[in-house]
Amino acid sequence: MSSICRLVILDRSFAAACPRLWNSLPVDVQSAPSLTLFLQKLKSHLFRQSYPAWYSDDGTGSCTNPYIAAEFTCNKQANYVGY
Repeated sequence: MSSICRLVILDRSFAAACPRLWNSLPVDVQSAPSLTLFLQKLKSHLFRQSYPAWYSDDGTGSCTNPYIAAEFTCNKQANYVGY
C-alpha cells in the first residue's frame, strides 16, 4: 500500500474525523452544560445547515418560512417539545 493511500485512509478514520467535526461545531454547541442541551443545540445547528433558506441571516435563528414559523408557533403554544 502506498504512503498516499495510507494518508487518505488515516484522514478518513474515526480518530481523525471526530476531532475535525467537533472543532467545526459552534462554541455554544460545544460548551452546552448538559447532554440534553447539547443535543438540542446540535439538532438546531444541523437543521440550520441542512435548510439555510428557512432561517434569517440576522443571527437570531428566526424562521423566515411562513409555514415552518406557523408550526413552531403552534408547537410553542401547545407546549410541544418538537416534531
